[in-house]
Amino acid sequence: MLAFLVTSGVRRRLLQLLWGEDARGSAAELAARANAGFASAYRELKAMRRYHLVQTVVEAGREVYFANPDLDAADAEVLRRLAHSRPRMGPPRDQQAVQVRRALRALGAPLQVKPAAAVADVERTLAEGVRLARRDPTVARVLPLCFWRARDRVDPRRLLLAARRVREKQAVGFFLELTAVLMEDPGLLAWAAPFRDGRVHRLRDFFEVPPVPGSRELVDQRTPQVARDWGFRMNMGLDSFRAPLEKVGDVPH
Repeated sequence: MLAFLVTSGVRRRLLQLLWGEDARGSAAELAARANAGFASAYRELKAMRRYHLVQTVVEAGREVYFANPDLDAADAEVLRRLAHSRPRMGPPRDQQAVQVRRALRALGAPLQVKPAAAVADVERTLAEGVRLARRDPTVARVLPLCFWRARDRVDPRRLLLAARRVREKQAVGFFLELTAVLMEDPGLLAWAAPFRDGRVHRLRDFFEVPPVPGSRELVDQRTPQVARDWGFRMNMGLDSFRAPLEKVGDVPH
C-alpha cells in the first residue's frame, strides 16, 4: 500500500527508516541507508520537517533527524502501519527482465524460462543480470554459476565498461569476487579489483526491497563477509549462492 500512496522511492524509504525502524541520523547517514542521493534525501527530509513528520536536533555539530514523537497519535499510528508494510518481492515481469533471464538461462542459469537462442554480448548480459538481481533474489542466487560458466568468454575490460553502463560497477565486482571465493579462483579475484569504488564506506542494502523492520540484526548476521567488503548487506548467506553450483557439480571439494 505504501508504494501506491507514496510514489517517490526516496520518500518511501525514508518513511520506512524513520517511522518503521525508528532510525535517526544526519541527512547524509539517512541517504546512505536509503540508497539515495544526498540531494534527494535532504530535499525529502526538509519537506518532512515542514509537515511535522520529523524533528531535528543538533548533535556533535550535525543536524540529526528522527520521527516526530509529538505528532498526533492517530496520524502517527497510520504512519507506523504504512511504514511497516512491505511489498512482496516477486520476480519482475517487464520485458527487459524477461529478456535478461532468457540470456542468463542460455549461460547456464537454472531459471524457469526458455533460453535465448544465443548470447552475442556476454559481458552486457552479466552486467544486466547483476542489475536485475537487485530486484530478483532468484537471479542473484544463480549469478555466480553464470559468471563461472561464462568466464572463458568474458573480456574483463568489456565487463567493466558494461558494468559502468548499467551503473552497477560495485555490484558486478562483488559478484566477481563472490564467484572467486566460492570457486577458489584467484584469476576472478584479480578481475574484481578494478571494479571497487573507494568512495564506498558504508553498508547499504543490496536488494531494492529492504528487510522488514526488526529483522536487521538477522540480515547483518547472514550477510557474507565478501558482501560486506563490497559495501552490501543482504539476507542471503554463502550457502544460498553455493547451492546452484553444487547441484551441477561445479563447486571444488
